[in-house]
Amino acid sequence: MVHPDYKRVGIGKKLMQYCLKRFSLVRTKVLLTDDELPQKAFYESFGFKTPGN
Repeated sequence: MVHPDYKRVGIGKKLMQYCLKRFSLVRTKVLLTDDELPQKAFYESFGFKTPGN
């Protein structure tokens, strides 16, 4: 959970960009998370896909 004061200010985006850059040489990336629409859209914006789609 994220405190409301820190939502939608770009922290998650910067953290995800850092992680993707840091692990760019990893051949397969797997991220397990819930599939609620706001979170799903966030991860899809980085190219992650739901299995079977």
